[in-house]
Amino acid sequence: MNSKRLSSLGAVLIIGCLGVAQSFAQQPPPAHPATNPNCTQAPTPGNAFSTVVGTAWVYQWESVGYFIGFYGAAAVGNMSFFQIASPNSQSGEAGFINVIESRNIGSEISRFLNYNGRFEIYPDCTGGTLMFNTNTDPIEFDFYFRPNLRTGDPFGSMVMVSIDANNFVAYGDGQKVGPS
Repeated sequence: MNSKRLSSLGAVLIIGCLGVAQSFAQQPPPAHPATNPNCTQAPTPGNAFSTVVGTAWVYQWESVGYFIGFYGAAAVGNMSFFQIASPNSQSGEAGFINVIESRNIGSEISRFLNYNGRFEIYPDCTGGTLMFNTNTDPIEFDFYFRPNLRTGDPFGSMVMVSIDANNFVAYGDGQKVGPS
């Protein structure tokens, strides 16, 4: 490519990025949970916490590897959510989860691992954060809710992506299966 085309391409990319940044900057703040359309559908309207507390879920995740020393990983398990009030939470409600998981990391298989974790639900009831305090390294996921089309529950399914700072990339999903 000649330098004139590269300069034009660079200018278009910069202008596009500035436009996207400006549109995000102009977004209104999230609605209060009591009036947010997502939270009005919560089991206790306006209570983000009520979307998961007292429920049991099954989930699966898999990795696309580590950035350095690539090897694959996958896990399946179940988790139960418990209410523990956290008035100091920055992003909404917080609580704890119990996890039982079987996983394969680099062909090392572990079954029926039992550990605790924590979770937060965003004040707008769109999703939250999960942290599994595994026996080795904690794994943290951001997730968003999506409706379970089979049951009609607007908070009956979740999509997860890892947010680990140690170059671990994983994604997965979960389904609500009933009360815990």
